[in-house]
Amino acid sequence: MLTKQPLAEWFATYQYSVKLCCSQDEEMSIIGALFYGSLFLYCDGLLKSILSHPDWITLNKNKEKPIIIDLIVKPFKCPGKSIDMIFVQSERSKKEEATKFFLSLYDGTPKRYPRGDMLFFIPVTSKLEDDYTDAQRVKFIFNHTAYLGEEDCTAIFGFTDLNTQILLKDGKQVALRTLLKSLPASTGMSRPRLFQVVDPNGGQNCTLVTFQRCDRPAIEERKATLEDELCSHLAPGEIGKALKDETDSLRFVGAFHKNKGEVIRIHNPSKTHLDFMEHADRLLSSPPKKRSNSTMVTPDQSVTTSSTSTPTVSVQTGNINYSQAVQAYTTQIRSVNIQPRGGMTMTTMTQTSQLVSAVMESRFQTIEQEQQDIKHRLHSVEHRTTTTDENIRLMMAH
Repeated sequence: MLTKQPLAEWFATYQYSVKLCCSQDEEMSIIGALFYGSLFLYCDGLLKSILSHPDWITLNKNKEKPIIIDLIVKPFKCPGKSIDMIFVQSERSKKEEATKFFLSLYDGTPKRYPRGDMLFFIPVTSKLEDDYTDAQRVKFIFNHTAYLGEEDCTAIFGFTDLNTQILLKDGKQVALRTLLKSLPASTGMSRPRLFQVVDPNGGQNCTLVTFQRCDRPAIEERKATLEDELCSHLAPGEIGKALKDETDSLRFVGAFHKNKGEVIRIHNPSKTHLDFMEHADRLLSSPPKKRSNSTMVTPDQSVTTSSTSTPTVSVQTGNINYSQAVQAYTTQIRSVNIQPRGGMTMTTMTQTSQLVSAVMESRFQTIEQEQQDIKHRLHSVEHRTTTTDENIRLMMAH
């Protein structure tokens, strides 16, 4: 099969990938799994941070060749369930040294971790079913899935390298990733911080942020103020280090997950295309919406007045909006002074005028409520500024 078409084309067609083995001297072997590790994590970036850790540098200081490790995604299985997880592999002859290092680095306790990613290393000496009982593996998966929750993500275009050091107003210097992960959650969100994972995508052309699926409405609301919120924490002139272009605002784009931990589709329309769509929206009209069942007249919602030799007028008084009420009220005024045969003036009594007043009063109450909500949001932003500083202080303390 491989001789009939180029190898790269065959891999692309059947969704396979191939890369050179990390070690050309000996076979690589699985040494354990990184629990609590989201598949949205950029494994290459995580591996780079591990290799630059002081303890890893010390471990390899006097070696002729450093220990070679790699991160891969494969299933972690228990009876009746299987879930993809990040695994660590090393050279077979160096398994014990590498395992000891990872047990110390990622012990699952609250402390300072590389890039702030709290992980729990579970060693694997031979096979999962040999190392752990069915009940133990079920417990591992239960805690792993509970920690991650129902992840959702979005892509943000406009940030620079997440490892960029930026100066805060209080004089502290932190990485851009740390600042983003320190932002407090909005009121009512299920987690204490706005984002769980902040990492570049595989192409490193955008930033992926994760959150709980149930919190998406709150994330959508924060999008409009995120850039201003970041500016409120930075020292003067530092925003240029966080953004690729200060004149261009951040863009939020949907990201679709997942294929062995890789984001497989990010819809990223060009600025030219977005400008065209905005231009087209100004020129074109939307089709009329279909009439819903709620606007149909029912017997208990209509007021009917009739008399001998006079026409019947039916006016709907339930499930009516402001524009419908005004239209009904105008129609009613026009029909009051009709002179039918017989010299009698027909007068139809409805509650439409009262309904118009009630709808207008309700609308003004809504406007007042919106003004109160805006004041509450401004107060929340001021509170989040204080909370973010506290989060950064705690993260730096660990």
